[in-house]
Amino acid sequence: MSVASGNTIAGIRVSDKKLQGVSTLNQLEAYGLIRPSYLEKLTQAQAKQDAKAQAASRLREQVQRPFDKARRDNAVIYGEYILMGGDNELHGGTPAITLFVPPEASATVYDDGVVIPYNQALVALDGETQTEARFLSRDANRDSGNWPVGVTVYVGISYEQAAQIVHDYNTYANPIPEAKIGALNTDGPMSKAASDLYLNANISASEINRFGPKPGKKHKVANQQVMSAIAGYAMPNKGLKATLRSDFKALNRPVGAKNINGASTELAPFVNGSLSDAAKAPPAVWQVAGALVGDKKLTAAKVNWQGGINAYDATKPPRGQGRGGKRMPVKDRMQKIAEGLAA
Repeated sequence: MSVASGNTIAGIRVSDKKLQGVSTLNQLEAYGLIRPSYLEKLTQAQAKQDAKAQAASRLREQVQRPFDKARRDNAVIYGEYILMGGDNELHGGTPAITLFVPPEASATVYDDGVVIPYNQALVALDGETQTEARFLSRDANRDSGNWPVGVTVYVGISYEQAAQIVHDYNTYANPIPEAKIGALNTDGPMSKAASDLYLNANISASEINRFGPKPGKKHKVANQQVMSAIAGYAMPNKGLKATLRSDFKALNRPVGAKNINGASTELAPFVNGSLSDAAKAPPAVWQVAGALVGDKKLTAAKVNWQGGINAYDATKPPRGQGRGGKRMPVKDRMQKIAEGLAA
């Protein structure tokens, strides 16, 4: 492979337009990758002084969505994860960052790498949040700039094709809510509390519905039920007023989230094999039950599961009205469920 005409990222050729390779943040930055948050806030004055950033900003406008506050906030969490071992499988792993080299750059894919012309701007088609996270990680630990980063590099494709990749990656690989996939998050505080709870209750993995909201015929309990109870236990004040599904991700972060002490022992009676009523209860009822125990308003043994289920059913929207019908405010509904569980 000739390297005289540009910078080289080592890897394996998938096709004439695609390479799977390995680089580092420092190398990618030197080759033209610029921090997403910087590009999002790029001023005219900065653009005049930084031609490569200006070029990268123009590329982003054609193929990327805005790097908004939600994505910046996720980058902070992602950066903590990388520093705490996300790169070396101590916690899990990080996917490859997908890079786009504009067609006019005439980059070349060889069998063992891709050569990118000098002074070229690069854009992350997929992995902007991880890219920003790696800049944040390097701010905290300079050595992390030299850690290996998996990359997928596209060259010689049109802007329309690049935009389509952004669409397809974000449509067909849409994030799954933590409530549904939390059973696979073995390092999260909620998942650890659930594992300890199953151990205390002598429940095996085969007796747990790991992904559905209620147990199947061969199960004693569903993980969504238990996770909801643990979330309520960890956040009793909010758990008695609102649904906590949107809080699962923060509560179950592999790094940075607090351990949920006490839940595995205090909530273990919830999964007692004799509590058939508990198995029938939806996750919302389990959440309120966990919140009542966490708030010391009730012990696990005193929970009236059938009362909670009856209250849940009684506060559903009238049949036939569906989502457009008049609904009881969530706070009032949670209060009714709490009253039923305590009856």
